Amino acid sequence: MTKDEDYGFDVSGYIHLSKALTNVEVDACNAAIDTEPSDGGEAGALAALAEHPVLAQYVEALCGSGFVLDQPPQLVTQQDDALSFTPLSPEECRRLKCDAG
Repeated sequence: MTKDEDYGFDVSGYIHLSKALTNVEVDACNAAIDTEPSDGGEAGALAALAEHPVLAQYVEALCGSGFVLDQPPQLVTQQDDALSFTPLSPEECRRLKCDAG
């Protein structure tokens, strides 16, 4: 991650990664978004993004090398009655935390 990308993430909360996905990957993700999985499980193309080589570099830069995805992204598994956000305090949502204990 470049210094400009890191700064942009801190300011806006997201990073635009031009050409990170191929046209085939984008088409597969769009198809997965448009059709809900029949068994309520993960949509394969979207779930595959968790281990995408380009995206994994950014996740590691933002979260550290010990990052573990303990649940699929909400876009993959979100139910109609589910909230689209996790109500946490600003301190719990900070990207960088210091444990002085």
